[in-house]
Amino acid sequence: MWPSLLMIVLLGCATSVSFAGDRRVQASGEAAESTSCLACHSLRIIHSQRLSVSAWQRELDKMERWGAVISDREGLLAYLIENFGEDRSPVPPQLTRDGSERRDGAKTGKSRMK
Repeated sequence: MWPSLLMIVLLGCATSVSFAGDRRVQASGEAAESTSCLACHSLRIIHSQRLSVSAWQRELDKMERWGAVISDREGLLAYLIENFGEDRSPVPPQLTRDGSERRDGAKTGKSRMK
């Protein structure tokens, strides 16, 4: 009985450490995204991507060549892979007021605060 109980306790500790690590990656990545990416991009263009690890690395390389300053590259890369990797579900299309798929320049019916 004791070995089983010990195993359950150890598994519980390992799981909570894993979740804490995931939250840190998420928070670190969101902060890096906010400071490094949002000066030039909307969240939609970033979050609509579904790229492999090497493709995200190439994107970050390209953005740095174009002048982006990425303060936490490892954190940002981990965040992008975890949330927008090639294994994630595609983003649903943005729809217009009549329910058709949005084309560039079409209004979505959602108000924007200026």
